[in-house]
Amino acid sequence: MPFKKGQSGNPAGRKPGLSTAVKIRNLLESRSDKLIKVVMARALDGDTTAQKLWLERICPVLKPKDLFVSIPDLNQGETLTDKGAVILKTLGSGELTPSEASSLLSALANQAKLTELDDLTRRLEKLEQA
Repeated sequence: MPFKKGQSGNPAGRKPGLSTAVKIRNLLESRSDKLIKVVMARALDGDTTAQKLWLERICPVLKPKDLFVSIPDLNQGETLTDKGAVILKTLGSGELTPSEASSLLSALANQAKLTELDDLTRRLEKLEQA
């Protein structure tokens, strides 16, 4: 039976009290010092699961940091395809990293979509005026 618009599927609301997740977190927090020592000892003894847990929590994976990049001269190409080729050529010469080139190509693809949308809008307006 579908719900009626504007009517809650649970009119009684959430039951009072802490959720199970909060209860578990509180229990772990009260014993955190001991847990840390146990995990560290097991990691040092060669337990790979404990090592993985330790490394994920203590030394999380570094996320790439966006830096300003020098954009290649895209005036060398007439079309967006030509401009994409310039980016790939610049990547091949080592002036751009693969992630920088990927970001630039994504931006170029988005620009292509905007250009196409603008063109379609202009064409539609002309047709409506005719």
